[in-house]
Amino acid sequence: MQARHISALLLGLLLVSLNAAADPSEWPDLLKEAVSNTDDDPNYAYDMVLEFSGEDAAAPIRVAIDPKAEPGAQVSILSAPDEDTGQDVKEDISSDVDGIGWCDTLGEMIADSVNLAKDTAQIAVFEFKPKPNEDAEERERKMFKHLQAELTIDKATRRAKGFRYYLPEPYKPAIIAKINEFEVTGACDDAPNGRPYISSVSTKIRGNAMGQAFSESIVQRFENLR
Repeated sequence: MQARHISALLLGLLLVSLNAAADPSEWPDLLKEAVSNTDDDPNYAYDMVLEFSGEDAAAPIRVAIDPKAEPGAQVSILSAPDEDTGQDVKEDISSDVDGIGWCDTLGEMIADSVNLAKDTAQIAVFEFKPKPNEDAEERERKMFKHLQAELTIDKATRRAKGFRYYLPEPYKPAIIAKINEFEVTGACDDAPNGRPYISSVSTKIRGNAMGQAFSESIVQRFENLR
């Protein structure tokens, strides 16, 4: 399933392998407070639900993940469209098991300066250039150069409310391929310990490869923390 592999790539790039942050000394106080990492990480077990639409549309896949379990017992398929799909997903996730992503670490994705893109009584949206994982492959680094990102802060709670990655314009990763649309949006919710975590990630990608159009949409939900 093409969408599943895109999904795994996004988790690796955007959520679980954050780097050292840019110097935040000149960031607005609201942003600095929202991304002040508490380091309170119980390493929860959780369920991940994958929902696909487009060419790879299928019934949702539900996976139980326990990072604290012994290797080989960390991932369990709770439901899948068929046995083969479930086994493929289990192998993909088992190769690199991670805990949930914390929203107060999202500042570590900021490569340099930030701009206040939207300011209302309820929210502030900061725009910035994102940076790739330190061990990202060259093709991933090239794509990140074309991405723009946003972080939304809830003024009432002074916490991150969500984030967004997107391509402002089409991008050609190869002569025979073109990505016309790429957008990743994430939402935050409170974990049982009160710390905000990344509760869902929605991904849309549309383009052409080798003369064939493709369009995929993936929703990942992280729930039932325990």
